Amino acid sequence: MNCKISQIYILIDPITNLIRYVGQTSQIPKHRLRFHIFAAKSGYSKCYTANWIRQLLKEGLKPTLSKFPDEYK
Repeated sequence: MNCKISQIYILIDPITNLIRYVGQTSQIPKHRLRFHIFAAKSGYSKCYTANWIRQLLKEGLKPTLSKFPDEYK
């Protein structure tokens, strides 16, 4: 049986420093963040997360990525 190890990651709002999204991925979390940003820029996704990231990008900002629970304090 081939089991992929998944990681929990958090996207934090750089303005408020609050958690805005919690996700799970079998990818490297940085790669997953890149896809979130790509989806927001391209209009590929209309979901809450993409809309929030689009607003950040308009302000010249990006979400802060943190792996859970290792880096989140």
